[in-house]
Amino acid sequence: MVPSDEGLGGLAAIAFLAGTNITFTAALIDSESDHLTFIWDGGDGTVATATTNHTNGASPDTYPSPGGTFPFTATDTKIHAYPMAGGHMVTLRIGDDDGGTASYTFTLGIW
Repeated sequence: MVPSDEGLGGLAAIAFLAGTNITFTAALIDSESDHLTFIWDGGDGTVATATTNHTNGASPDTYPSPGGTFPFTATDTKIHAYPMAGGHMVTLRIGDDDGGTASYTFTLGIW
C-alpha cells in the first residue's frame, strides 16, 4: 500500500466553506487478498471512523490472508462538515490483516 496525493492534483492544502459537506474518498489496489481497515481522522476531534472491507464482501479473512481475488481495488468514502472556520490536519490510515500500514495527511482549510 502506497499513499499518493495524485487525487489532490499535488495540492498541499484544500479550502472549503464552514458547514459544507465534504466528501473524502480513498481508493487503493491491494496485491494480496487482505482484510483492510480505513480510519479517517478529520483533525477536529469528531471524525474518527473505521470501515472494514473484506475481499469476499462478507467476512474477515483468516491470518495470513488466503488466496482469493487479487489484486483488488478497495474504496471508502466519508462525508463530514466542519461547523467553524479553521485549519485541520486530515489523516487517513489504512491497515491490513497481515500488518501492512499506510497513511496520508493533508491540510484542510475551512473558511
